[in-house]
Amino acid sequence: MPNIFEQPWALVGIAIVILVVMLAIRMILPEKRHWWQLAIPLILFAAAFGADYLVKTDLEEIEMVIKTVVDGIKTENADLIEPLISDNYRDSYHRTKKRLMRHCRNRLSEAIVEKAITRIADIDITEQNAAATFTINIVIDPQSQLYDVQRIMLVKVMFALQKEGDKKWLISQIEILELNKQPFKWRSISYLNSN
Repeated sequence: MPNIFEQPWALVGIAIVILVVMLAIRMILPEKRHWWQLAIPLILFAAAFGADYLVKTDLEEIEMVIKTVVDGIKTENADLIEPLISDNYRDSYHRTKKRLMRHCRNRLSEAIVEKAITRIADIDITEQNAAATFTINIVIDPQSQLYDVQRIMLVKVMFALQKEGDKKWLISQIEILELNKQPFKWRSISYLNSN
């Protein structure tokens, strides 16, 4: 069943059907016309978009976390990323949030990204955990040292997220899955740094 907070179109469709029925009744039985008959579909229409706007679903919150992290990378702003990382963060390369953020700050100290386009492939959500797989098409900034080696990179990433006590989704793990459609791991970053 569609979630009306994510997809208001089901409720909009119902509002349109009710509007058509009300208009038909008003044409066939003019003596049964009342002002409130046209108000019902308008209220449903407003409720559909109002609910979508006011209520942020888990899916929307996770998509916002991904967008914010990518924005932080684009603007070389590790401070934008840090609040989205869980205190119990751990991945295959960074054992703590502190190490990840140190790595982020080192990487983001120079201009790297000129443009980034994100495409979310899959988000699986359970009660308190989620896994999001997505790709980022990165256009390297001409000012970057990477620009001479590579001008465009396609990075496939997996985020593991957990819902914290305050109902916020935070990243508990980040794994790089592919770089330019080739298998890639965090450990390969140190290899890239040495070249």
